[in-house]
Amino acid sequence: MSKDKTNSQDSICRDADLDEEVRVGMEGEWKTASPPNWLMTEGVGSCIAVAVACITERRAWLVHAPNFHHEASGLVEMLREAALVAPSGKGLHVWMVGGVPADGCEAEGNRDRRVVQDLVKQILPHAAASCEWSECERVELIFAKNQWQCIRT
Repeated sequence: MSKDKTNSQDSICRDADLDEEVRVGMEGEWKTASPPNWLMTEGVGSCIAVAVACITERRAWLVHAPNFHHEASGLVEMLREAALVAPSGKGLHVWMVGGVPADGCEAEGNRDRRVVQDLVKQILPHAAASCEWSECERVELIFAKNQWQCIRT
């Protein structure tokens, strides 16, 4: 829901000399980074993390939220910013991770995954996208060997 103003479009890497981990919380906040900084979030299970990377502009975005079918404004805002940076979709890749429904919450989990996939298709129709609907302790978006990599552990 909130965007880290220190990493806004006007000052993406305020400490460009530092190799800094930019942490993204679980409540729908999203952040952006450029190398040498990287993005990370933890505890992706029933929640969903969506990572977007633009190789041509060397920028990346990450959002993590428990239920996008109730509140998707942070995701929408993040995807729209990525679309402004790369309007043709060239060089954009989207990773969708998590979304494992808690016991007895299959319908809710399915809705969350559908909402996320539909928003990505609608706002970034030409981006390469991949889904890995599984739990992971940590998601990192790092820039190495001239490309963004989404590492899930």
